[in-house]
Amino acid sequence: MPYYVSKMIGKGTEEDPYRTPVANYSVNWVMVGQTDKGCLVYVPNPTPEMEVDKDIKALPKDLNTTFTRQDWNRLVTNLHSQNIDISPSDYDPARTVREVIIIIGQLLEPTFDINHFSAS
Repeated sequence: MPYYVSKMIGKGTEEDPYRTPVANYSVNWVMVGQTDKGCLVYVPNPTPEMEVDKDIKALPKDLNTTFTRQDWNRLVTNLHSQNIDISPSDYDPARTVREVIIIIGQLLEPTFDINHFSAS
């Protein structure tokens, strides 16, 4: 499952609305976000160009994978660069990617439900 984090771009005007940089690509996407905290984006059909965009950070694709301490620290650094605040001290070797996506989603929108977060 292709999930990403990014900062929000735009000025919040009709001509330049707030959005994820994913909107610059011809892909289907859905996001949850806050202008001051970044966003979580689901993209079922990412492009190779989007995958290498420095403003869009990919989360591990296997939702059942857990994190090593090194992977967790790298994730926290990537999240902080996108204004999403998770602490290195939150590390739990049993926590899966799916659980982290839920945590990120609920930081951005308390009613976030991964089971209803899809784009077609």
